[in-house]
Amino acid sequence: MEASLRQADGVASERPLAFDRKSGRLSGAGVIDRIAVLALQAGSVITRPYGHRGYRHGCKAVATVVADRDIIVRLNEDADFAIPFCDGEQNA
Repeated sequence: MEASLRQADGVASERPLAFDRKSGRLSGAGVIDRIAVLALQAGSVITRPYGHRGYRHGCKAVATVVADRDIIVRLNEDADFAIPFCDGEQNA
């Protein structure tokens, strides 16, 4: 099933995935990517009271159904950065 989900959204994986924090706009995302973002946001809300413990496991689960690619996050007009989509690793 994993391969079929990735193939169904294969066209979206060709476009760059970008998220603008100011506007909340997600571009370059297909249906599966948008569902994945909603799942990641829900996981963040659910794990917030516990210091986000366990969030990484949810990221790994979501990562199994999305294409392996980066997401570009725009913090403001002069600050863009790219991270792996569904990355739950914490760098201290």
